[in-house]
Amino acid sequence: MDYAQFSNLEKALGSKVVYDKVSSDDADVGFQSLTIIGPKGPIQIVADQNCTPDVAFMLQMDTWTLNSLGAAPHILDLDGNRMLREASADAYEVRVGFYGNVACTAPGYNCRVALA
Repeated sequence: MDYAQFSNLEKALGSKVVYDKVSSDDADVGFQSLTIIGPKGPIQIVADQNCTPDVAFMLQMDTWTLNSLGAAPHILDLDGNRMLREASADAYEVRVGFYGNVACTAPGYNCRVALA
């Protein structure tokens, strides 16, 4: 959910708020989250600056993948040059990127929640 709704939820929980850290097995990165208890167990709520206001998403993360035909990321050498010398500096230029798509294997396990 967006930061405004996250803040409203945090204030509504008051002293009952539980903070947790959401981390990834693939990277050494983490985000602070609120944890509430749902009917099937704990639900972690993470704020996102790019989330649409008054909308939240409930996602089952093991149903989402990032697919790519090749290595992701990889050196972009479509012209045959892996690196270029810069004419105006004592440096080299390397371009890195990837062409990928985010996919969901079970869309019915995820939902969009309208917050009023």
